[in-house]
Amino acid sequence: TYVNSTPVCHTLSVNHTPAAGGSDPVASLANSPGCAANTYVAGEVFGVSVIPNTSSGYAVSGWSGTVNNSSTNTTNTVSMPDSDLTVGVTYDIGP
Repeated sequence: TYVNSTPVCHTLSVNHTPAAGGSDPVASLANSPGCAANTYVAGEVFGVSVIPNTSSGYAVSGWSGTVNNSSTNTTNTVSMPDSDLTVGVTYDIGP
């Protein structure tokens, strides 16, 4: 018999600080198959990217909720846990 199993989808939230520093992280994958927008199954791996406000001197100083939180790159990787997740980026004025 066929069993229609609905995937267990978890919500991805994003944020950034300070407000003037740049964009929120944007996921490279809109959602896992069978999930609504910004929701993913546990184990889904995808990229996130940001755009710092470089005209005001801001650059990425760190991340949260990613595979490499200490990265100062504008891209990072997320491995979705078996729960909701918030991915954040912190901007800082460069030297």
